[in-house]
Amino acid sequence: ARVIASGGGLTVVAPAEGHLAELRAGGWLLGIGGEKTAKLDHSLVGFELRARRALAYEVELTRGQAVELTMMGPNAFHLSRAEVAARLAAWNWPARVGVAVTISRYRRRVEHN
Repeated sequence: ARVIASGGGLTVVAPAEGHLAELRAGGWLLGIGGEKTAKLDHSLVGFELRARRALAYEVELTRGQAVELTMMGPNAFHLSRAEVAARLAAWNWPARVGVAVTISRYRRRVEHN
């Protein structure tokens, strides 16, 4: 909130159920909390939700892209790049993986002085 002007906007993209489900099927990636958007709304004190949209599609990834994608999120704090690469080594590449996200747009409440 310190860097967004009064009345300014904020867009947040959060993983939804089914996000990277093919990679998660092995059971070694962190799960996605079911109340993610509610927690997000609650945490953004001083902002009001303006719009929300679910987006889902598939992408074809190489093994290297799957490693990089995995290391972009919280799994990077629990697994090394080498561990992720080793776990994905036996897969047939390229592989189709589902992307499922929720896009939320917020506006910082206007402050009256």
